Amino acid sequence: TPLYSSAASDVYKRQKYMFGDDMNTLKQKDHVVTESILSAEDDYYVRVMSKLRAESKEYISSYARAYKYKADTSKVDPYFKSDGFICRYKKNEKNEMGLYVVQGNKQEKRILNLKALAENGPNFNIEDFKILPDTSVVFSYSIMGQIFNHLSIYKNETLVHALNSISEFDILNDSMLVYTLAPSPSYRVSKLLNLNLNSMVEEVLFFEKDNTYQLEIHRYSSDSEMFVSSECSDGNHLFHVLLDENAISLDTIFLVNDMFYTVKDFEENGIGLLTNQPMEDQVIYEYDIDAKRIGKKIYSSPYPIEGFLLLDDYLVVNHYKELESEVLIMDRTSQKIETVKFKEKSSYASIEKGESINEFIVHYDSYQTPYIKYKVDAEQPSDKEMLKETELYRTDKYFRQRMDVKNEDVDVPLVLCYKKEAIRDSIKGILLRGYGCYGARFYSSFSREDKAYMDNGFIIADAHVRGNASRNDQWYRDGKMLNKLNTFEDYIACAEFLKDEYDLSRNQLIGYGTSAGGLIMGYIANNRPELFGTLIFDRPYLDVLNTMSDPDLPLTTGEYKEFGNPSDHGVKDYMEKYSPYPNITKADYPNMLFWCGLEDMQTPYWQVVSSVVRLRQNNEADSKILLKCNPGEGHKGSISPAADKLKQSQIYGFIMHGLGEK
Repeated sequence: TPLYSSAASDVYKRQKYMFGDDMNTLKQKDHVVTESILSAEDDYYVRVMSKLRAESKEYISSYARAYKYKADTSKVDPYFKSDGFICRYKKNEKNEMGLYVVQGNKQEKRILNLKALAENGPNFNIEDFKILPDTSVVFSYSIMGQIFNHLSIYKNETLVHALNSISEFDILNDSMLVYTLAPSPSYRVSKLLNLNLNSMVEEVLFFEKDNTYQLEIHRYSSDSEMFVSSECSDGNHLFHVLLDENAISLDTIFLVNDMFYTVKDFEENGIGLLTNQPMEDQVIYEYDIDAKRIGKKIYSSPYPIEGFLLLDDYLVVNHYKELESEVLIMDRTSQKIETVKFKEKSSYASIEKGESINEFIVHYDSYQTPYIKYKVDAEQPSDKEMLKETELYRTDKYFRQRMDVKNEDVDVPLVLCYKKEAIRDSIKGILLRGYGCYGARFYSSFSREDKAYMDNGFIIADAHVRGNASRNDQWYRDGKMLNKLNTFEDYIACAEFLKDEYDLSRNQLIGYGTSAGGLIMGYIANNRPELFGTLIFDRPYLDVLNTMSDPDLPLTTGEYKEFGNPSDHGVKDYMEKYSPYPNITKADYPNMLFWCGLEDMQTPYWQVVSSVVRLRQNNEADSKILLKCNPGEGHKGSISPAADKLKQSQIYGFIMHGLGEK
């Protein structure tokens, strides 16, 4: 039976008759037309995937082989510390998962019944929680992977108070709940509020009127103060929030454009600030809260600084240097600098303060090594102590190769990861990933999904295109706004290099774009469809022009500094050059798989469905165009490991079919 059969034409005919280009109808999830289209798409998807079971099972087998046959769980500690309590997650005799605290008598008390809470909706996930001294719990949670959270306060497993459409929260002196609100329809994080946990009286502390800015809470080591920034992609404004005798004050520290400040705690009487001065080094300053002024410069670096810690005698800095983490320790008196060495040079690391004055914790992983947690004494960093190690996975020998690819006068970083034994005789294919937005930074970190591909003879390639911040802030700026085309041309240069370097056929080159990376896939489909055999669109952004023209949609106004405002004719004309949906025309398209969520507010399902319909109408090749729209899922996807494994196995099966393997 032909894989594509008559089901595709059936779907196409129904869509053309019922939908056409009436996007307003499609935006109504409960409309009979929308439901019929999505039902037809799902039926077709299931029929096609049923013929790819063998290929999908190959992925699941490889995924399972990533685990050790017998895992050493002796080092796994189920307990963790939170807000002064020893906590753990466990199931009771009724198989109900709960959050427990250890009390003074060493008895464990359940403070949340997670199984019952999960009935709030699909993909229920606790995003953050704080435990009060009386074991009441304040927690935020998301459902269906939506852009906003809900907040609940529970005491003795009973709901006391609830809030909707919040983003973040913190608690001052166990009595004042400070949180940010993201009201509909745009869900822009625009309000800062306070809720007195004793009187349950609420007040608005600040409202951000500029619709290109959003609020973010920065937790601080003090119980009575915190910091809040109002941010856009070009700069931020910083505020100091202080609780004094049950009254909260909001004090503006500074209002600066074209500069970012990250707040870190600094001893007992001040804070440290990190700024990225445009076109210059990133700088760490002292800041005097009482005098309200920036103090002396502590440190500067030409490389992006991911984080820093100000210990009593040392400064610890985590750089993003040449696509990998580098952790440095600087003696604050002598200015002497020492590098913390890890198992592999190419790695990801994050840092946090330890329990003693000159101690810190490093969370580490690499493309080859799963998660490791180290305790480091800044005075003797070479004697770091391993606190926790993931023992579940086989650590086969994988290789990482970094190279630069020429795109006119620019060198584009390209990173390959592979298993030498698996590609000794021949390369099965190369999976080329790209993103290119928001100044994102990517590491070659450990991934079970990548292992499954590498074990089966694939090379995983990451193109660090402009629009990311892979080199520095200027690399990001050169891939945004009226420079956006650089993102796509960088990716194409990497694809052409790989095709020539490894003598690949079209089918052996697979493109993969997630979220804003979907713009790259859409641009490729419209402008270089002959270059790839398969394109994977994972929750893709595909209709920049129409979404950025609607200020009521989530994210739109906040992204004017990323893509521009199409009410400006110059910006609109530029967007029209690359926005995927409006540029779909007759072409021999490659195999394409689209994956989206019905509840996705960031890359809405309707812009994905409309793109699929138009692509099918214009496809002149015998290629496969599939859509999977998942009810109950937002932009975060499913939190279920089983659902995610099924998704990845089906993507793998689709890729394998594109290679012509049975």
